[in-house]
Amino acid sequence: MANETSSAWTRVELPFPDETPRRLRISIGPGKLTLRPGDPDPWVSGSVRADDAMFPPKIELDRGDATLTQKGGGSFRIRRGISPNLELALGSAQPYALTLEGGANDINCDLGGLPLEELTGDFGAGRIKITCSAPNPVAMKTLAIHTGATDLTLSNLANFNAEEIIIEGGAAAFHIDFGGELLRDCQAKISTGVASLSITLPRSIAARVSAGTTLGSLTVGDGFMTKGGGYWTEAALIGNAPVLNLTASSSLGSLKLLLGD
Repeated sequence: MANETSSAWTRVELPFPDETPRRLRISIGPGKLTLRPGDPDPWVSGSVRADDAMFPPKIELDRGDATLTQKGGGSFRIRRGISPNLELALGSAQPYALTLEGGANDINCDLGGLPLEELTGDFGAGRIKITCSAPNPVAMKTLAIHTGATDLTLSNLANFNAEEIIIEGGAAAFHIDFGGELLRDCQAKISTGVASLSITLPRSIAARVSAGTTLGSLTVGDGFMTKGGGYWTEAALIGNAPVLNLTASSSLGSLKLLLGD
């Protein structure tokens, strides 16, 4: 575990602990976070902008639990035009759970191919993009995202290999794409308040969808079949497996259900 400071950046490196279960929590204040798959080892490597050196990144390790924070009393004192910026790569040598926490952030993550047993995100506001460009090599128990007024884009969700997906949010816009390869049955629930919610499913996926709004609008694209009060893809109607069982709702916003390539 090391922090090496240069004139512009602080270098971060964290090895995998021997203890299990392994849980990694990354918690940042206002600023930018970029995550990508790295080498198998170490667990975390990368750089943090050091212009806000009065609040350097902090790493805490307690057996199998690791926390990387870039906060300072709940706010940053930074020069005009400078914002905290974390560019991190995550290792794949051992399975682990990942938690991301942020406030008003610009977050861009590709978690493809990482052996994630659980993924949790808790965001206040900002712009969040999370994708999984390659299948998760281990079974994920739960993927849970909770947001406030966030422009949220989640893509290639099938690749996370999750048993359960829960996405909850308030305002702004949600763009949800279940692309990738569905390796086992998945129960997914997406609910928003006044946000516009767009959900895209691959045409090849076997999916059974229950979708509705309270006072908003519902748009269902071509290619879905109605059955039992829900919307089914052709693959689900002919009995293909595995199956995505999706419940989607928006209280006051718009909900679009679409089929993609």
